[in-house]
Amino acid sequence: MNRVRSFHLQGRRDFEREGLNPSKLELPSYLPDLPEIRSDYAFHLEGIQEVDRWVGLFLEDLTKQNLEDNTIIFFFADHGGVLPRGKGFVYETGLRVPLIVYLPPRWQHLSGIEPGTKSKQLINFVDLAPTILSVANVRPLDSMQGKAFLGNYQSIPQKIQFGFRTNQQHHYDPSRAATDGQFKYIRNYIPYKPLGLRNFYQWGVPSYTAWDKYILENRDKNAIWRQPYLTKPTEMLFDLNEDPFELKNLADNETYKDILSKFRSAISQHVREIKDLGFIIISAREKSQPLYTWVRENQYPHNELITAAEIASTDNPQNLDKLLEYLQSDRPEFRFWGASGLAHLGNRQIISDCPPALLNAMEDTNPEVAATAAEAVCYLGRSDLGLPVLMTQLEQKMIPAYSSLETISLSEKYSQQLYSYLTQLEELAKLPSDGTLIDRSLVIRSILVNLGKLPISQLYAEDYTQKKGLKINQKHLELEPRPI
Repeated sequence: MNRVRSFHLQGRRDFEREGLNPSKLELPSYLPDLPEIRSDYAFHLEGIQEVDRWVGLFLEDLTKQNLEDNTIIFFFADHGGVLPRGKGFVYETGLRVPLIVYLPPRWQHLSGIEPGTKSKQLINFVDLAPTILSVANVRPLDSMQGKAFLGNYQSIPQKIQFGFRTNQQHHYDPSRAATDGQFKYIRNYIPYKPLGLRNFYQWGVPSYTAWDKYILENRDKNAIWRQPYLTKPTEMLFDLNEDPFELKNLADNETYKDILSKFRSAISQHVREIKDLGFIIISAREKSQPLYTWVRENQYPHNELITAAEIASTDNPQNLDKLLEYLQSDRPEFRFWGASGLAHLGNRQIISDCPPALLNAMEDTNPEVAATAAEAVCYLGRSDLGLPVLMTQLEQKMIPAYSSLETISLSEKYSQQLYSYLTQLEELAKLPSDGTLIDRSLVIRSILVNLGKLPISQLYAEDYTQKKGLKINQKHLELEPRPI
C-alpha cells in the first residue's frame, strides 16, 4: 500500500509504458468509476508486475547457487489490495491473498497434490508455522492454532476458516468472519460504526479520498457505493459462488437460516476456543505480563466477555437490563460493551430513553467507556449532554472521542447535532500538526470534511503531502531487498 500512498495524482507517471491503460481496466462493481481509482488500480498492477521481476531475482540466485532442487518456496501477500474495501476490510477483497507453493521434484511427496494444481483447500496464515515444521519433519506443537497443510504431519483440511479485523488506527471496531469456501459469514460487534471511518494511513491512497468526495458531495444513492458510509448489519452472509464481491446480504433470507445459524455458532465457538483477545478494549490490554498469558493464568471470564460483545451487537431491547448490568462491572471492557450495546440500540432507535446509569458512565475513568457512553447518549436524544463530554475529550487529545465524533459526523441522521460546535471545531483545526497518533488538527479536519465544512483536499497538511506524493508518483521503487 505504501507505494500507492501518494495523496494525489499530480506528476504520476504514464502506466501505459508498462502496458497498463487505466481507462481500459475493468473495475470491480463495488467501486465508483473515478479517475483516482483507475489510476491507483493501474499503480497497483504495476506493483504486481514489479514483484514478479523481484521474485525472479531470487529464483535466478537459487539457480546460480545450485539450491533450486533443494528449496521449497512459499509466495504470498499479507492482506488484500490497496483499493478501498481492500486492506482492513473483512470482505474477501481484504482477507483473501494469493498463495503459491513450489516443491522441487525430490520434495513433491510432501504435498500429495499434483504439480500445477489449483487447490480449493482452505488455508489460513496460522497454518504456515505448523506447515514449516511439518515439511521439516518436526511435529507441530499441540498449542498451535493452525494446522499443517504439507509434510509428514499435515492435517485433514479444515472445513471452515476464520478471519478478523479489530483495530483500525483510531477506531476500535471488531468484526469476525468465517467461510467454508462457498458461503461467507461476517459478524460485526459494533454495527453502528461504518466501515468508512478513516484510517489516515490508508486514506493517503487517492482512491479513498476520491470516493469520500464523491459520496459526501454528491450523496450518491447507489446503495453499493454508499455501503461503507452507512451503519453495518450485525450479521452478513454471502454466497461467494454467486456473489464473489459480497454485495447481496443473505442474512435475513429465510432460505439460508440454517446456514446462518451454522456460521453464527462456528464463530461464537471459535472465538471462545482460541480466547480471542480482540474483545478486550485497547486501554485494558496493558498487563504485568503478555495479555495471552495473563488471560489464561488469572481465571479471566473470557466466555462472559464474548457473551457481552454478542449481546451488545444484537437488536434486542430485552437485553437492556443485561447491558446496564455490564455498566456496573469493575472491568472497563465489560463497561464498554454495556455502553456500546446501548449505543447500538439507540442508533437503531430500538430504545429511546436514556438510562441514568448511562449518563453516569460518561464520567467513567476509562476514556473508551466514557466516550462510548457519551456517543450513546447522543443517539438517545441527549446530545446536549453527550457532545460536551466528547468535545472535552477531543481537546485533551483522547482518541476514543475522535472515533465517536467521526462516527456521528458521517451519519445523515445524527450529524446535525455537531453544527452548534462548528466554530469550536474550526478553531481547533487551526492548531499546528504535532505528529502524534492523534494529530488533533488532522482528526478535526476529518470531522469538518464529513460535515461539508472543509474540502477533502485540505484533509492533510499540504506541504508534506505535495512533496511526498510527487516523489511516489514520479519514481519507481527499487527492487529491494536483493539476494545477498
